[in-house]
Amino acid sequence: MLTKLEEASKDDEDSEAIYNFVLEIEEMGEKLEELEKQIEAFFGELQKRIITNVKTEWNERESNLKQQQLNRNRGIIKEIISTCNLFREEVANYFKEKREEDDN
Repeated sequence: MLTKLEEASKDDEDSEAIYNFVLEIEEMGEKLEELEKQIEAFFGELQKRIITNVKTEWNERESNLKQQQLNRNRGIIKEIISTCNLFREEVANYFKEKREEDDN
């Protein structure tokens, strides 16, 4: 049988082991909290980059779309001017022919 001194010593060893285990758990908790903060910071930075890239891409697409619309509008205006010039020439020729017919 164990003597009371041996039992107390065994209880002290168990208590110390439990105490050390609790300390290790607390340390792990602190490390996990630190890791959580690092992960949050990483994902926060990643989110900022994604948002910045999306905004940049959106602005580029918007700019390209506006430029394409401007080019299309310019082409339409050139076509209108060209059609008006042809119409003007046709009207001028028509009246020229009518004047020549009247002169004859």
